[in-house]
Amino acid sequence: MCQQWDLRRDKVEASSLRADPRKHWSLFKSLSGKNSRPPPNQPISFKGKTHTKASAIARGFGRLFTSAAPHKSYKRARKVKRSLFSRHKLDPSFAPFSTADTLSAINAAKSSSAVGPDSLTAIHLKNLGHRGLEYLTKLFNLSVSNADLPAIWKAAVFIPVLKPGKPASEGASYRPILLLSPAVKVLELLLLPYVTADLPKAPSQHDQINKQNRRIVY
Repeated sequence: MCQQWDLRRDKVEASSLRADPRKHWSLFKSLSGKNSRPPPNQPISFKGKTHTKASAIARGFGRLFTSAAPHKSYKRARKVKRSLFSRHKLDPSFAPFSTADTLSAINAAKSSSAVGPDSLTAIHLKNLGHRGLEYLTKLFNLSVSNADLPAIWKAAVFIPVLKPGKPASEGASYRPILLLSPAVKVLELLLLPYVTADLPKAPSQHDQINKQNRRIVY
């Protein structure tokens, strides 16, 4: 244990905060045992089977993170969906967003450098010129008016992050970080006021207990 602490102390003393602050804080994070990506060439096991190739490990994480309950189709749900589409016709001329709205939503978004599946970051959007904002606004309006999203906006990049104190050799020791396209995040900010306008607001975020008859009311 003493040897391990001496090694950590030597690493900290050898690092320079002024030379490269990012490396300095990355060193502190790694020494503290906080969340981190799996080290290179790290064999990882999924359901008792160990993989060493990067492609096999990626497929293992894909199955682990995307496992979901099987979809079930209900007759009543299909009927309601058909009724909604018959009563609400799509309007190609519907354009609720202006360039100013798009710019305001982009400025409200976080200045993240995380790269989405379209190889863009939020910083790229924050540096768009006037023509770029016009094009993006037109794309948002077309998406909403046609009730359709571009395929790239439905894609995501999964990054496995090691949980604190968990063995790096087990697939279940990792949690996923989901990186979406920054453009679709801006679209979510634009749509939020329209979605929440007609939704009733709950008095609180938790269930309220009726003390008289001891039943839960919402």
